[in-house]
Amino acid sequence: MSDLTIPQMFHKTVQRHADRPAIGWMEGDRLVFLTYGELLARVREVRRGLASLGVNRGDRVAILSENRVEWAITDLATQCLGAVNVAIYPTLPTAQVEYLVRDSAARVLVVSDSKQLAKATALRPNVRTLEHVVCMNAKAPDGDVISFAQLAERGAGGAPSDEELDARVADLDPDETATLIYTSGTTGEPKGAMLSHRALLHTGWAATQIVRLDENDVFLSFLPLCHVFERVASHYLPLSVGAQIVYSQGAFAIATEFRTVRPTIFCCVPRLFEAIQDKVEEHIGKLPDRRRRLVRWAVGAALRGVRNRNRGGIGAVWPRLQALVADRLVISKMRERATGGRVRFFVSGGAPLNASTAEFFSALGAPILEGYGLTEIPVISLNRPGRARIGTVGEPLPGIEVRIAADGEILSRGPALMRGYFGKPEQTREAIDEEGWFHTGDIGKFEHGV
Repeated sequence: MSDLTIPQMFHKTVQRHADRPAIGWMEGDRLVFLTYGELLARVREVRRGLASLGVNRGDRVAILSENRVEWAITDLATQCLGAVNVAIYPTLPTAQVEYLVRDSAARVLVVSDSKQLAKATALRPNVRTLEHVVCMNAKAPDGDVISFAQLAERGAGGAPSDEELDARVADLDPDETATLIYTSGTTGEPKGAMLSHRALLHTGWAATQIVRLDENDVFLSFLPLCHVFERVASHYLPLSVGAQIVYSQGAFAIATEFRTVRPTIFCCVPRLFEAIQDKVEEHIGKLPDRRRRLVRWAVGAALRGVRNRNRGGIGAVWPRLQALVADRLVISKMRERATGGRVRFFVSGGAPLNASTAEFFSALGAPILEGYGLTEIPVISLNRPGRARIGTVGEPLPGIEVRIAADGEILSRGPALMRGYFGKPEQTREAIDEEGWFHTGDIGKFEHGV
C-alpha cells in the first residue's frame, strides 16, 4: 500500500527522472513535451501564484477544463499546497457547474477558455465563497479575471518561497482529502466523493504489483481528467513511475495519434474500442478480394486461438502454428496500423465490454484488460495480463477486498475507498456500513473462486 502523498510521489519521480519527457501535447502538427524537471518548475510557479491568492491547506480549487498541460499543472500545484482539487466536466451547463462550485465552497475556479469563462462569469455572483477566476487561454482578460500567465507571474516573484510552501505540507497525511469528484447525480443531487492522496495513488501502487510499469511506458490520455478512472490510471499512475503522458486531441485525431504517439498503454471506455474495431472491419471489407480473404483467414485463425485460451485450453500444435503464421503475414501489420505497434495492453472500464470486441483486440495482439470501479472506490478489480478472462472484470486489486452480499450486491473496501461524501454525513452512512464496506449498488458474482 502506498504511504506517500501526491507531492511526495511527484518529487520522488522528479528526482529520478528530471530530464525525461513527462507530459506532451500537440502544437499544430508538432508534438512538444515538458520534462519532469520543467514540469516541477511550472508547478512551483503556479503553486506560489495560488498561495499569493490566499489558497491554503484544505481550500478547494475547482478546475473546469478539457485535458491539457495546464490542467495537470494546476492539479499538482493544488496538491503541493495541501489544497483540494474539485474536478468539473467542461461539458456541464452553467447551472450544474454553479451547483458544484457552490457545494464544494471553492475559493478559486480555473477555466480553460472563453466558453468556460462565460460559465464562470455567469455563476460568480451566486457563489459567495468564490474569490478568484483564472483563465488558461486569456492573455489580457477583462475585469478581475486572472490569466494563467499572470498567475504564474505572481508566483515567479518567489514570495512565498518554495521552502516556506514545502514546510506547510511537510506533515501532510496520505489520508487527507486530495480531491472532490462528483457523482453523476442520476438518483438525486450530485455528491462530492472525498478521495484522499492514498486513495488516488493506490491504483498506481497496485498496478506495479501485478505488471511491469516504468519510465519507458507512454500513456495516451483520452478520457477527461475529471473522470476518476483517467485520473488514477492515466495521470497519477504514469507520474508515479516516470512514464510519458500525451494528451489526445479527441476522437477525430485518435487514429492518427496511435500511429504518431505509439503508446504502450491506453485506458478508455468500451465505445471507443468498439469504434476502432468497426473502422478496422470496414477497412477489411474494402480490400481487393484476394487480400480480403487472406486477412479474414488470419483474423479467424487468431480468434480461434483467443477463444481456446479463454476456455483454458492449451491448443493443438496446428492451430497455434496457424496463429503464428497469421501474425507474421497479416496481424502484425494490422496491429501497427490500428495501434501504433507498441501497445502492451489496453484497459477498459466505465461500462461492460462487448466480448466480441475483447476477442478482436486479443486476436490483434493488443489485449484489453477489463476492470471495474466507481467514483467512490476507483479501481476495484482488473484482469491480469496473460490470464485475462473475457467476460469478467478480473481479480480484486492488491489491497482491495470484495464481498458479495446475500442479495448479490457487490461490497468493497480498502485504501482506495473515499472518506465519504463532502458535507453529506447521512448519505455517507448509507453508502459505507459500520464495518467499512462500500455498498456499490451493482450485482455481481465470483467465478472460479475469484
